[in-house]
Amino acid sequence: MNKILTIIFAITAMMCVTSCSDDDNYYAGTDTIAIISNTASDMPSIASSAKVVVEGSGNISVTSSSEWCIPTVEGNVIDVSVMENPSLESRCAVLTVKAGNGERKVSVLQRGMVFALSAPEYNNVYLGSELVFPMEHSGTVIATSEVPWMSAKVEENVLRVKIEDNVSGSDREGTIIVTAGKYNREIKFYQYELSNVFGEYTLSGKNAGGTSYVSYNGTLSVGDNDASLVFVTVIKGVEYSIPFAFEATGEITFSAGVSCGMSGRNYLYTAVGSAEANNGRGAQFKTYGSMSGKLAKSGSGGMECILADNGSVAGHDIDLMRVNRYSVESITESTTGTNVLTVREPVLRKK
Repeated sequence: MNKILTIIFAITAMMCVTSCSDDDNYYAGTDTIAIISNTASDMPSIASSAKVVVEGSGNISVTSSSEWCIPTVEGNVIDVSVMENPSLESRCAVLTVKAGNGERKVSVLQRGMVFALSAPEYNNVYLGSELVFPMEHSGTVIATSEVPWMSAKVEENVLRVKIEDNVSGSDREGTIIVTAGKYNREIKFYQYELSNVFGEYTLSGKNAGGTSYVSYNGTLSVGDNDASLVFVTVIKGVEYSIPFAFEATGEITFSAGVSCGMSGRNYLYTAVGSAEANNGRGAQFKTYGSMSGKLAKSGSGGMECILADNGSVAGHDIDLMRVNRYSVESITESTTGTNVLTVREPVLRKK
């Protein structure tokens, strides 16, 4: 983006110099007026001022070819004020400087506005949250929301969007409009109603060997904070709470080494694994590694999340989620435990 703007600025500068020159001279006119210095040849996009110092015989006067460029004279100094440039392109104005019988033309070049916003055009959101999008800008940038349940604020390097929880009874859509000078950018948000996201789910997949299918019924709900989910299921009369990290835009991550509470006097922890590692013998990671997926509507219209390898363990395709039981509170990779749940290629699916 910056490279493109620099090229545009350079082209504009060449056009400006060409339009203002006689005999390929940057300052055109008679020799009775000399330009001592000019800081108006490269001005920022924001409203600002610069100075042109001239030397000539008689009183000095100056006019501008453009309304956005306003010159004033005090002695032999021309103060050049420019309004904010609302365009992404640079622009040029020409000052006509006169003193006695002499005349000289001087170009004023103002850079175009910088505006680069890194945000998807469409965004799915689940919980009420605050989303931050990187943004580079100069000049005046305004962000407004078309709906009351969202608000937006422009800060130095980011666009900050706040979204309320959706308890309206139905899914909803809203738009944030970002205005930078003459340029408008729309960012659309689709937010699911909470009851359509959470509730009764199944956790299903294959067994560790891939020879049969396993399925666990349970409830998916928000955990201790908005950045976590818990899937609660009962296995052989024992209740297990399986934790997931959760982002407001729907990304779910299952990580190894996270406590699942206790079962009697035993401690429960998550683990991940690779079924095909070690020539099919498998590999297990108890304290590091993870798998991720995106919670979204499936083809049948229900919520679904397919958990898969996310590159967290180099050289391994993580496709197993596990819960292990230990007799000690703190574990390492060498701690021995008993497996109570293993799902290969796991899928969370709302009933």
